[in-house]
Amino acid sequence: MNIAFSRILKIGERKFEFNFRKRPAPFPHYHVDVTDERGARIAFTMTKTQDHEWSSEGTAVPLWVVASEASLGKAIEEEEITFNNDLEHYAKR
Repeated sequence: MNIAFSRILKIGERKFEFNFRKRPAPFPHYHVDVTDERGARIAFTMTKTQDHEWSSEGTAVPLWVVASEASLGKAIEEEEITFNNDLEHYAKR
């Protein structure tokens, strides 16, 4: 299944647009990218841990991204619920 979506999240005093794309793998993870306040693109992976928490992984992930893992994980969970509900709705047709 291809799940791709964007969310605008307030991190600190700023709003950032995060782009998510689910990656096929034996474990849940998403490629995420966002533009920082200087216009530089930051790319990283959000992976679900064994404790069912979402964690950011990548090289040079900024601290403000790491600090927002709970908000990013919540956005992923909400989108997956919506996606699954949509699948059920269309399967009943």
